[in-house]
Amino acid sequence: PDAVLVHADDRVLFANPAAARLLALPDERALAGAPLARFLDDEERASLAVASTAARHVRTRLRAADGATVDVEAATSPC
Repeated sequence: PDAVLVHADDRVLFANPAAARLLALPDERALAGAPLARFLDDEERASLAVASTAARHVRTRLRAADGATVDVEAATSPC
């Protein structure tokens, strides 16, 4: 399955096991309440903020817990 990450106010509200694997974390509970800044640089966070105002796809990079950069295509939509 695809990684799912739901966030609000720059904090992770929900993540599935695939998101934890993608970000090199032991399980999805490790993401709960985490700040987005932990996984996104300022430029990527700004890009996702703009994209999330309407449903769209955007290419971005995430920073995994092990320091690796992960290229992703994010499907965004406001909730």
